[in-house]
Amino acid sequence: MSGPAAVVYRTGESYAQRDVFGQTLLELVEEDPRVVVLDGDLANSTRSEIVAKARPDRFFMMGIAEQNMAGVAAGMATLGLIPWCVSFACFIANRDLDQLRVVVAQPRLNVKLAGGYSGLLTGKSGKTHQDVSDIATLRAMPNMIVIAPADAVEVAAAMRAANAHDGPVYVRLTRDASPTIFGPDYRFEIGRAVIVREGNDVTIISTGVQTIRALEAADLLAAEGIGAHVLHVPTVKPLDTDAVAAAAQRARRDRRGPHHHRGPRRRRRRDARRAGADADAPGGDPRHVRRIGAERRAAREVRPHAPPRGGGRQGGPPGGGPGAWRSVERTAMSTTRRMTVAQATIEFLRQQSVERDGRETPFFAGILGIFGHGNVAGLGQALEETQETFRYYQVRNEQAAVHIAAAFAKRSNRLRTFACTSSIGPGATNMITGAATATVNRLPVLLLPGDIFARRQVAP
Repeated sequence: MSGPAAVVYRTGESYAQRDVFGQTLLELVEEDPRVVVLDGDLANSTRSEIVAKARPDRFFMMGIAEQNMAGVAAGMATLGLIPWCVSFACFIANRDLDQLRVVVAQPRLNVKLAGGYSGLLTGKSGKTHQDVSDIATLRAMPNMIVIAPADAVEVAAAMRAANAHDGPVYVRLTRDASPTIFGPDYRFEIGRAVIVREGNDVTIISTGVQTIRALEAADLLAAEGIGAHVLHVPTVKPLDTDAVAAAAQRARRDRRGPHHHRGPRRRRRRDARRAGADADAPGGDPRHVRRIGAERRAAREVRPHAPPRGGGRQGGPPGGGPGAWRSVERTAMSTTRRMTVAQATIEFLRQQSVERDGRETPFFAGILGIFGHGNVAGLGQALEETQETFRYYQVRNEQAAVHIAAAFAKRSNRLRTFACTSSIGPGATNMITGAATATVNRLPVLLLPGDIFARRQVAP
């Protein structure tokens, strides 16, 4: 549990979470000789520069190298220090994902992560700086605590609780100023949800700065004679399931307002069952649950020039007709052949093509990859047999392989691309950032991580 911050933040006044973060971080540095700060070349924006100016001996500028920052922080943690890694949420939850998983989360090292500029509140920064999946990504990490504070008071208290916790913690922060809803006597506890408004007609469950909007929504509902019960859930992991279930039980309807994407339908149904309801229950069910959040859709690339010929969708076929651009499968064999899965996969890739304006083009120009013991005996063997007809290109970095494929696909107007292969594990994880770049730009790239083992206890 964490007590009030050294600086008093007045209820009702607005403060930027990043300013509170920088000030509280300096307080932690002054109070605890183990605390050090690492920043990914964004100290001015994240406000970790407050520490850099006051205590340069405890501040490390790591540059635009989040993977390296995570590794350095892990090393510091093994020496007894408490490193705070600071960057934007879109970077700290993606660019160093493999390092966070392997050298921070799995060994449960005492590393703290601060992700600024999170969620949907960074529209002016562009789609590259928006990330609505950072909570989902980091809460899936073993041993990771995930906290999304609502206001200035809770930011300071949550940081102190995170610093006192022995293990990895992710603190999700926003950029712009927002009203303060908690008083100076507020006590934050990891894993505890907080009732911020009583009501009996509808329950709103929220996290982060969305709780402020939930309270505003409750005021609007009150004007219509509807009493809203608002439950603030600052700790997303571990989740206070008892508080969530109790809040859902006391109201006729339940609403959840995350500053995040809504997640797949099957997860929404699971959440409803945990609250004692059916996601498809009629509106009169006293425990009907509806999840409110951003749709899981990537930001679209915006081009300033005219749309493609024929008025079709961006990146789609000229002419705009439903059949103008289609995948074509050619029958290469008239007789049955016995093949391994790898051989069949390569043969399938060789046969894929797209047709545009009556012209058929092979879709895959080849495959880019790094072969480890997980996939060398699978796809590696099959590629060796087809090197005359399906080219293999060796790369040195899995991320780079996906970026090359995405760039090639864009240069080819999405008519051609590469497949990318690596062994399952760190290699496959390294491809995720590249895959995100391809996804937001709607570029076709095929990822083929492989493993020949049912279990990974020994190498062949």
